[in-house]
Amino acid sequence: ELARNYQHRFFRFDRTYTNSTTTLLSVPSILNGIAPYQPLSQKVIAPNIWQWAKAAQMTTFYHTSHNYDWLGLGAFITNPPPDHSWDMRSENLPHYRDMGCDDHITVNRAVAHLHTLAKSRQPFLGVIHLNTNHYPYNTAAPYQKWNATASDCYDNTILEVDTHTKRIVDALKSNGQLENTVILFASDHGEGFNEHGYTAHFYCHFAETIIVPLCILLPDQTTKKYDIEILRKNATVNTQNLDIIPTILDAIGAWEQPDVASFRAPMKGSSLFRPIDPDRSILITNTDEVMPSTIGLSSVKGEMHYMLRTSTKTPIEDLYNIAKDPLELNNLWPSITDTQRQYYRNQFRVYPVSAAMLDKAFPTKILLRQR
Repeated sequence: ELARNYQHRFFRFDRTYTNSTTTLLSVPSILNGIAPYQPLSQKVIAPNIWQWAKAAQMTTFYHTSHNYDWLGLGAFITNPPPDHSWDMRSENLPHYRDMGCDDHITVNRAVAHLHTLAKSRQPFLGVIHLNTNHYPYNTAAPYQKWNATASDCYDNTILEVDTHTKRIVDALKSNGQLENTVILFASDHGEGFNEHGYTAHFYCHFAETIIVPLCILLPDQTTKKYDIEILRKNATVNTQNLDIIPTILDAIGAWEQPDVASFRAPMKGSSLFRPIDPDRSILITNTDEVMPSTIGLSSVKGEMHYMLRTSTKTPIEDLYNIAKDPLELNNLWPSITDTQRQYYRNQFRVYPVSAAMLDKAFPTKILLRQR
């Protein structure tokens, strides 16, 4: 409906990839623009999304169906905190699915807060973080359109998310806020349904878990400010969740500010309002210096998707042409040369955490000759 009603200012980026398939690493990287594979020293000094917005004289809010206490996620979200926040603990709500409350309640509270902001006429930056697509994929009766398989139930949750999104857009429209608000829709990971022997999202980096939605709805005034043809071009190349913070900084006019340069330098993402290198490497990992995992590493570069799987008894490497083989059925790894193999591995060598994972997977063998 958004694409139909706002065709000239709605953009969908169908080749978007997460930088981690675990929420605990993916969400922080979305909110501060620093990748999971980057050093902890860069993460702790990076401003988060609230700080950037406050520097632009905007009020901030965060509404989430998740529980702040989940694995310390709240410690990141509230350090420093947004001006206004709400999570399931705010009203001592019960769990509805996985570790979160019913998204209808979250959206109700977010819509009410948008009404309050409309009355104050304050410019704002807000994040509404839903839990709809999590296991066990339960939904209310109006959304139960398909029920034959687990993936059908997951599709029902997507239908529910569509309804929540419409409610938020309708609220902005009724408040008179839609024509001066940039809406960005994103996700921290995909979901697997045994396509490659894995379910859920944490345990693998196959296409079904790393491909995520990314859409932008712009107000008319913003379409006049930026080159729309660049946005259309970027919608045809690989994009990533690390592009979100640079895009927001560009939208609020901060990206080119001289005093932002030192914070911008470590960011691996690019603004969607500016030309993006179609051949850049997008790196994916579920491991950082704080959170170890045995999942492995993954990269997308052009049409090629490389994986190092370390959760298996012995490490397994895969290579797929994700454009021509979107279901990832034809592993090209056995057919490439050793030089090509080293090329894919070496993408990760510059980052200590991922380099250590490579070293563990492929330990150097030292041979001693006896005299």
